[in-house]
Amino acid sequence: MPSEATDRTEAPQDSKLYTPDSGRKEGEIFWVNHQPFLASRGYMLRPRYHADWVPSWQSNPRPKKFGVYYEDQHIIHYSPVRLRLAYIVQLLGTIHLALADHRCDTYLGWLSSRSQAELKDNPRNHAIPLLDVIQFPDENWALLVKAMFRYFASPNFHCVSEFIELFRQLLAGLEFMNRLNIAHGDITINDIVMDHRRVIAKGIHFAMDGSHDGATRGLFTELRVRVAPVNYYYIDFEFAQCFPEGIEVAAVPKLSFDGSYGVPNNPFKEDVYDLDEAIFTTLKWRIWNTPYRDPTYPPPWSRLPYYLFPSRHLFA
Repeated sequence: MPSEATDRTEAPQDSKLYTPDSGRKEGEIFWVNHQPFLASRGYMLRPRYHADWVPSWQSNPRPKKFGVYYEDQHIIHYSPVRLRLAYIVQLLGTIHLALADHRCDTYLGWLSSRSQAELKDNPRNHAIPLLDVIQFPDENWALLVKAMFRYFASPNFHCVSEFIELFRQLLAGLEFMNRLNIAHGDITINDIVMDHRRVIAKGIHFAMDGSHDGATRGLFTELRVRVAPVNYYYIDFEFAQCFPEGIEVAAVPKLSFDGSYGVPNNPFKEDVYDLDEAIFTTLKWRIWNTPYRDPTYPPPWSRLPYYLFPSRHLFA
């Protein structure tokens, strides 16, 4: 019987190659079928979504190495297409494609109006711009094209002024919507994004947000205060509504977790409450990783003296 050492020596060479379990999934067939049409509209999808795709780990296999991946191994569509209607679909290096049901006329109309020149250029408008609407022939839904921005709180905030600028923009954006008698209806920390192009100049990979290219880990980032201005935007307007009758008299039934509707609430006051909750959650989650908390960190002997990090307060 061969020894254990002999077994390891005679192991096939292929065992040293990196072969991820990333074959094409059911939820990706939709994009494969529609890739030619999207290409005709000027949107080139990843090689993974081309009918003649050959996985990189088959055409150009590489040895296993920690922190190194194949770009086309990343899967972002596991579920059937109809379950993805409310998801942001990130397919291109600089573009988001978002599926939206064509019956959401208010949603499409609101985003389109927000993107008109007179509103788009308003510095108080912090609704995510709508770049394009792709209507498929003989289909009852559309693709919405938006800029690919990043979750607003990553990387961590560096100093108080970065928080203040975030909240200033969010408050200005909410006031702007309210003045147009429009309520967002679903403000959470997941509905706020950051234009990361100044903070992460090399860009991010849509399916691997800790990577620039989807092949290697690691991001080179800048402090927000050093590359300002950094813009923040509201996204996900599926529940947005316009109330021509005015802010004070607007009312919508409150949807409970059990699916029933309760006493009607003022949606504009709900937006204020939801934004306050999002701000509080951001402070609660992120304050542990921000330098300005150091002077008060318990126990006292573990606190950093002020003079050791004056630059952190330079921008505060």
